[in-house]
Amino acid sequence: MKENDDEAVIAIDERVPLEAMHPCSCLHFSPDGTTLACGTLDGPIIILSLPETSDKSVQGNRMVEVKRIFTEHVQHALPMTHMAISHDSQWLVAGSNDHFKGAIHVFALENNEDQSKSYSHWWPLPQLESPHSCLSFIGGESVESALAVACSDNSFYLFDVKSLSEWSQDIGIPFLRKMPQEIATIPDYPVRLVSNPAEPSKFLLGSHGNFFVVDLSRKIPQSSNYYPSRDLRSKRTWLEKQTSDAKDWTNKRKRSRSTSCGDNVVKEEPLETNFTICLRYNAMLFLEFIGKNEMIVVEQPWAPIFDALPDPLVSKTYGLA
Repeated sequence: MKENDDEAVIAIDERVPLEAMHPCSCLHFSPDGTTLACGTLDGPIIILSLPETSDKSVQGNRMVEVKRIFTEHVQHALPMTHMAISHDSQWLVAGSNDHFKGAIHVFALENNEDQSKSYSHWWPLPQLESPHSCLSFIGGESVESALAVACSDNSFYLFDVKSLSEWSQDIGIPFLRKMPQEIATIPDYPVRLVSNPAEPSKFLLGSHGNFFVVDLSRKIPQSSNYYPSRDLRSKRTWLEKQTSDAKDWTNKRKRSRSTSCGDNVVKEEPLETNFTICLRYNAMLFLEFIGKNEMIVVEQPWAPIFDALPDPLVSKTYGLA
């Protein structure tokens, strides 16, 4: 662990009690670094309290404290797949591929106002129209923290931990019908949800081949723009849309003529940047904000993967010499 920027990284061995020794499928640290949530392969969630590292004289052979092992939510022995902890370290959200559409549960961690509610199973989120693919807490600082859940059909919903948020209630369910066509028809599904600490009202939903920007303070546009606009994938999508929406294009042309100015110059609306689809990166392995307005993207180009494959096997075609 690292004390500050001037000191070297020190690896400290921690011992885990026997009751917490279960195979894990996902791990998540709290923002303050004092709690580690461990999702196991058979469903239970283990909450570990990490000791302070300020005492340099104590290194190794330290026992980690087990604060709680959640088992109330376990109905089937299925692994936990997604976990997130709120910015104030008071809430834990965990998801699994339980049932057909998955299951997401909310747990209360440390509650300074009411200790009787600490480390308890709060409630299960209602099932959505498609299985969840990623989840994360957004907001913080001046904006109230909210839970964002993305689904495999590229839709997403916001919860205020206790219920569906007002933003999602105003949009309605299912949300996919209100989303731009370009987003709804993306062949991939979101696998990561990240937010910029400098702009709590915005977040990114990304797959392995693209991500799009969501600004909760702005309206949902009827169509999404692409960046860069010259990308082959955006051009292909644009051609398909032009073919299917030829009649709509003609109607818009007629309306623009009727709303033109006296000098026959049509007023153009400003470019909408909300829900913009970024195609700048491809084959992304990792995407995360490491600070305010600082984001890191890790790509794995396909060319080196193909180069590492073995030579194809040569087999004779039946009936030919």
